[in-house]
Amino acid sequence: MGLNILDMGLTQIILNLGGSELNRIMQYSLSQSLGLAWCIKLISVIAVTLVFLWCATMHPRPIKIAFIGLIVFMSIVCLYNGIVLVKFLYH
Repeated sequence: MGLNILDMGLTQIILNLGGSELNRIMQYSLSQSLGLAWCIKLISVIAVTLVFLWCATMHPRPIKIAFIGLIVFMSIVCLYNGIVLVKFLYH
């Protein structure tokens, strides 16, 4: 959840500096309203987390691997956003 909030915050800063959103769903929701984008982001994160927790009772090892994969993926997304932000600030 924390990485998703970081992602959204970095994305907002980058958009304010003239960047663009690569995710089509978030791109559309941001064009509608910032509140809608935050709602979609938070609801999707909560829904995926609940599904994973429910599945973890039946298949703990695969779900643990999937959770690690999601954490790595979101870390890469946040790192990418950080690099883009640094490029905006120093160029």
